[in-house]
Amino acid sequence: MPLFGEDQYYMETYLREGIQAILKAFDTDPLHGFVIAGCEYDTENDVISAGYIYLNGEMIKVDAQSSTPVSEYICCFTLVTTDYTPRVFGDGVTRNVRIMELGQNSWYTSQPANSVNINDTLLKRISAGLVNEGWKTFTLESGYTHATPTLKYRKNKVNNVEISGSFSGLVGDHFATLPVGYRPPYDVVIPIKTATGFNVVNITASDGYMTLGDSVSTSNGPHYIHGTLFMT
Repeated sequence: MPLFGEDQYYMETYLREGIQAILKAFDTDPLHGFVIAGCEYDTENDVISAGYIYLNGEMIKVDAQSSTPVSEYICCFTLVTTDYTPRVFGDGVTRNVRIMELGQNSWYTSQPANSVNINDTLLKRISAGLVNEGWKTFTLESGYTHATPTLKYRKNKVNNVEISGSFSGLVGDHFATLPVGYRPPYDVVIPIKTATGFNVVNITASDGYMTLGDSVSTSNGPHYIHGTLFMT
């Protein structure tokens, strides 16, 4: 099939529009964009690495550039328009056939409008939109009681399960059960502190049973747990 010059333009346009639509979800401040990738400051050589920023609804390229820091100033990117590739048209007039907007680094006492702070990255914007789940109190089995602080669990902002708190009771039997959705993908052993020494808590992936191990510590408690279950 025939290939026209404008076909490449259409493909590039649609690809950029798709990427920019995703990035727009993190455009929380219309006047201040963010660093998508790269654009890192090398303190030893005073240079900014190449990368991409998002500003004014557009994905903008940043070339590597020197960057001499100014004390107590902040590093930001603003836009400059650069013409590329002059060509002689049919009417005999020379025109630039491609125009590119680039991000230019400068140092400012305060961040100007329509700029990107070098420390404001896409990763930080994504993380800011994630929140930890509220703490949930364990229902303990017969023979076990909550101590201070109460034994609780939750999912954190990256979907891992955190367990924190204390309880009292004998070793050897399961004292609590993690509900479905909070159970680890494999059996886990967590070392814990007890009133008279150390012990372990065994967590079974299949049923979520949490069992106090039989170790050198024979104390009835309190037993202190603080650990994270990595879910992937």
